[in-house]
Amino acid sequence: MLPRGPGRNRACRAARPAQRRASAGPRTRVQVLERYAAYGDGVLGRWGARPDGSRAPGVRALAKPLLGLFHGEPGGRRFRCALEDGLRRKPASLSALLQARARARGGCA
Repeated sequence: MLPRGPGRNRACRAARPAQRRASAGPRTRVQVLERYAAYGDGVLGRWGARPDGSRAPGVRALAKPLLGLFHGEPGGRRFRCALEDGLRRKPASLSALLQARARARGGCA
């Protein structure tokens, strides 16, 4: 509990660094990708199987939010193209897709 009164601002400033350390999340886009791949592999197929045998949610549904991750960054178009190209190959998991994307070099048409 933070004190009320004249010492309150000092106490608030002292509490901030501890709060930041406790909630420190990923700092770079690559770290976000690594954490999202671990999350996506855990969620993959959680909703069950479809009549055609595929799992829901699929890799494409989990990868779609990643398309805008590098928007406006150098190499952003290359990232999107490599991700789409990897999705066409029907990867087994999100981490496999992102590992293949990390190995991909070059541009797209």
